[in-house]
Amino acid sequence: MFSLMPILMFTGCPKVLQDLDLDQYKPTVRFKNLDVQDVNFQGADTEFVFNVRNPNPIAVTLANLTYDLDLAGVNFFTGQKPDGMSLDAAADTELRIPVNVQFANLIKLAGDIKGADNVPFGLKGNIGFNTPIGVIELPYDESGEFPMLQKPDISFQGLRVTDLAVLQNKASLGLDLNVTHKQASILNFQDFKYDMYLKGTKVGGGTIAQFATIEPNETGVVTIPIDLNLLEAGTAIVGAIKDRDEIKVRLDADLNVDTPFGVLPLDLDKSKMLQLK
Repeated sequence: MFSLMPILMFTGCPKVLQDLDLDQYKPTVRFKNLDVQDVNFQGADTEFVFNVRNPNPIAVTLANLTYDLDLAGVNFFTGQKPDGMSLDAAADTELRIPVNVQFANLIKLAGDIKGADNVPFGLKGNIGFNTPIGVIELPYDESGEFPMLQKPDISFQGLRVTDLAVLQNKASLGLDLNVTHKQASILNFQDFKYDMYLKGTKVGGGTIAQFATIEPNETGVVTIPIDLNLLEAGTAIVGAIKDRDEIKVRLDADLNVDTPFGVLPLDLDKSKMLQLK
């Protein structure tokens, strides 16, 4: 059986250490993958996964860990983590570095990152191990792609009177919405469940199964129909419709967005004074 006793006996003898092949006792580090655990429109929870090989016939412990992460060409954060993690004897051990990125912080640092589903990352640092021959520091320097999502924008374009039949006490309106996004992929907006309010009064609601499919760098326009019974709408709303006046519009909705990282929920609560046309 292999024994570390000769090594331990000669650790005080420089000549013996020079003659030893110390590489056979050094752990090795290999970057395995970026494990994306959760992505939403706010940020991403990930883990950088390394495979660490301990060639020694006894377990060794992790002495220290430093890391420096660049995203989209800018330094995102730097840190260090003393750690007593144990590496099994003569075996491979998985080492994970958890990283949470808030996309708002990334955009603030890197600027307006348009047309991207991923941004480049660079991760470098040192991993220190307590071995039978002392602490060994191993550098690492890895690169790849990190997931990137930006919240789509749905905004009011205008409010139109599409039909007005005063004698029948009926009116039809069309609320036009602009739908856009900053991803490199096509986004599909679906299951749009909404409630519509005029001057604080609910005037309609429903579900639009296929709401919009938007190409990169394009703006889609979606019209939400509103059918009103003028007798039930109230005099303030009826007067605004007849006079094509300004009116406060509120849209409360939730929907699903099919993104490169799966179908994600999106909430919408917008209000604005709009000029009836």
